[in-house]
Amino acid sequence: MIDENTRIKMSLQNNVKSIFILLSVFLIILFNGCVKSHIKTAKDLSSNKHYEEALGHYLKALKSNPESIELKIDVDRLLKEASQYYYYLGMEQEKMRKPEMAVFLYQKSLEFDPANNSSRKALSLLINLGDNTKSIDQIKKEMEINVGYPEVLNAKDPVDLIFKHKVSLMKIFEVLAKTGNVNILFDSGFRDRKVTFSLKQSSFHKALERLCMMFKCDFYILDNQNIIITPDSGDSQKRYKRLMMKNLYFSNVEAQEAKQVIESIIRPEKLIVNKKTNSLIVTDSIQNIALIEKLSQFIDKRDGEVEIEVEIMEVDRKKLKEYGTELSSYQIGAEIDGFSEGKRLNNLFYLGADDIILSLPKVVWKFFSSITNTKILARPRIRGLDREKIEIRLGEKRPILRTTFVPVSSGGQDQQPISAYDMKDVGIFITITPTIHHNREVTLELNFELTYVTDLGGAYMPPTLGNRKISTKLRLMDGETGIIAGLTRGSTTEGSDGIPLLSSIPILKEVFSSRSKTKERTDILISITPRILRMPEITRSDLEVYLIGTHRKVELKKWKGSNKNIE
Repeated sequence: MIDENTRIKMSLQNNVKSIFILLSVFLIILFNGCVKSHIKTAKDLSSNKHYEEALGHYLKALKSNPESIELKIDVDRLLKEASQYYYYLGMEQEKMRKPEMAVFLYQKSLEFDPANNSSRKALSLLINLGDNTKSIDQIKKEMEINVGYPEVLNAKDPVDLIFKHKVSLMKIFEVLAKTGNVNILFDSGFRDRKVTFSLKQSSFHKALERLCMMFKCDFYILDNQNIIITPDSGDSQKRYKRLMMKNLYFSNVEAQEAKQVIESIIRPEKLIVNKKTNSLIVTDSIQNIALIEKLSQFIDKRDGEVEIEVEIMEVDRKKLKEYGTELSSYQIGAEIDGFSEGKRLNNLFYLGADDIILSLPKVVWKFFSSITNTKILARPRIRGLDREKIEIRLGEKRPILRTTFVPVSSGGQDQQPISAYDMKDVGIFITITPTIHHNREVTLELNFELTYVTDLGGAYMPPTLGNRKISTKLRLMDGETGIIAGLTRGSTTEGSDGIPLLSSIPILKEVFSSRSKTKERTDILISITPRILRMPEITRSDLEVYLIGTHRKVELKKWKGSNKNIE
């Protein structure tokens, strides 16, 4: 027997356990409520562009539930959305000629997403960090170091050469040499002749070029004090043309591809691909190398990058109704009692009504209705480069039975079955090819395919597969969501079972028959949202127009819009 003290003690223990359980349930409910409250508040703040407060609530919810993948995705999406928002605000301030405010907004954009290359580049341009591209003068000066290049060729002092009467061409070159304080020599093949020439307010370099162009000769630099004049022929080019060598490295394109582009514009003396370092070794004159290096800057551009979020939802709704009268089996049977154990023939003559067993079907009244809803949700989110195909596969492989027949013996008929299994992809398959445009729009070439099992089949029948397929192109703004809907498939099946004749009589058919009606409806909804993470790299230098000389002589110069504005 349990005494009174023990009973009281056990009762107290049970009460404490109950209170502890109730308290735990209360804390769990309170905890889930706080997390949901923080998420709801964060979404409301985010929709009103209060990103800092929204991030605070998301972090509180994430601290309470650090294993939630959905929360981590929401936080990441918020950071990128806020970064783009402040980047656009910075662009507006820059257009309004408020650089200080634009710098502040670009810095704020980078606080949310340090990988926002658009904000970083805009910020660097505003604070005079440059765009990491070299000017033409910088390229030439780098290559002219220690090669003995006359300084007068870079001088801007005006020169006047006026010869109204015919005079020796050599004499004109000698007068020009005195103005530039250099020596001008003449090749043995140079042919002197008397000409007239007039040129006002021109630099030494331009005057030298005009003389050679008009009278079909060429000049080459020997050192920092001597220039030689030669006939315009291939032999003099091989003899006097000063060659230089430079190694050009590529980070974003293949060197072989860059070589094809360069050779389609200019034919250098030598251009060799170094596959190991993905570089080009070029040998040519200073002017040609300057042009080739500028071309390599045009070619070697970092591709844009885009993040694509796809949401796919398939809603499968099935309604089934069954009602009426149904017999367990639509037949009447009879058998002799004990016949399964065996009967002698002479016993068959003495059979009576008690020896015959009659089997009648059972009567079942059916009143059945069911509704089935199925949802398949996929939210892939993937990052890819501009003009590169992105593939998403969400599914499984299913074995599909395949049977072939072969002859049992040589020359016989195909009677021997041989079974094998083919693995068939079942699920969601998406291919997307994004193309980023310079107005921050994205063209998406989308191929969507959904394969699913509609019938599992049996021992002799393979499964039946359903298929939905879409191929389309969308052009969306950065952050804009495109929706594809209306992919609906529906079917209605009606059937009835009953006793012949009786199920056809208007009144009796409701009693002696059963009916079934099945409605199936499947809807697919697809939404796709591109977000540009990095625009294709285009600098101000890429938008400039350049003069590259003539077919006879290459000379890289910036074009300012008119002949008077050539640098």
